[in-house]
Amino acid sequence: MDTINLISLRRREIEQRMAQLKSDLSVYEKELVELDTAERVFARLSGAERPAAGEANQLAAANVHGFLTKKLTVPEMILSVLHDEQDMASHFEGIEPKEIARLIEKKFLGRQIRSEAVSSICWRMRKREQLVKSSEGPFYSLPGKEKPADLLSPGGEQSAGLSETGAQGGEARPGGGT
Repeated sequence: MDTINLISLRRREIEQRMAQLKSDLSVYEKELVELDTAERVFARLSGAERPAAGEANQLAAANVHGFLTKKLTVPEMILSVLHDEQDMASHFEGIEPKEIARLIEKKFLGRQIRSEAVSSICWRMRKREQLVKSSEGPFYSLPGKEKPADLLSPGGEQSAGLSETGAQGGEARPGGGT
């Protein structure tokens, strides 16, 4: 086997192992939340002193994939999921809102968000230029380093709609007239 094939094979092994570890981590995080709930119920029923609501599982809820985070907003979760998917795929076209909602649920401790809500949030994020929508359908991805118009034009020049030429017909005058 040549070196390129060995590297490619190893990369696939690592990606599969990472996916398995993320899946395992998600299971354990959900179990911690369930154990915390059970602990609070037993403490309440037995009359023992119990932690304040949410206090015992704050660390578990904030510890997402090995690092402490604040409670993320839906747009932040969308960006996180898209970043993860874009990093794992060699050729990434984008993800549909319903798939984004499923990935958020999987990554963020079963947090369920309706795909319709994700769809409208993605639309607003696209309007703010935080996301790019594919022309092939409702597939959203993170914006690249270059503008899409520059990628479509030959040689990287600007397309006609983006030219920097001023208005024709004379010089601008005070008051806005030409």
